[in-house]
Amino acid sequence: MDDLDGRIIGAMKKGIMCTPKAAEIAKRLKVPASTVHVRIKKLEKDGIIISYAPVVDYEKAGGVLEGFFLMKLHSGTDIDSFAKRLLSDERIIELRWVSGAWAMLGHIRVKDFTEYMDVVNSISVRATEVMEFMDFISPKGYTV
Repeated sequence: MDDLDGRIIGAMKKGIMCTPKAAEIAKRLKVPASTVHVRIKKLEKDGIIISYAPVVDYEKAGGVLEGFFLMKLHSGTDIDSFAKRLLSDERIIELRWVSGAWAMLGHIRVKDFTEYMDVVNSISVRATEVMEFMDFISPKGYTV
């Protein structure tokens, strides 16, 4: 992957597109559309671009509450099984290992505060693997 590939990916992310629009990207980057098209196909073939997904405005889609949580886990916890179990709840949309004092960062997306607290309690109170838990509600997000 070279600089132009990176710029193409950046243009795709900024354009909030579900599918690449080679002509628009080419115009923005001042390169031929055929070059952009060939590069996108190669990035897909090489597994660098793995999918195209819509970016949803959840406020316009009926409202949503997002939050994040940090967890410290008891030693000996089977991390993969624990993560798989948590991710079976569709309201938990992402889990990540993090460095520092905390072991894991999670992202929650729900409809309201009651549902948010249900998810938080299901993890912080009922998950025996969790030694310490901290959550944060996020009223507004920003993306590139």
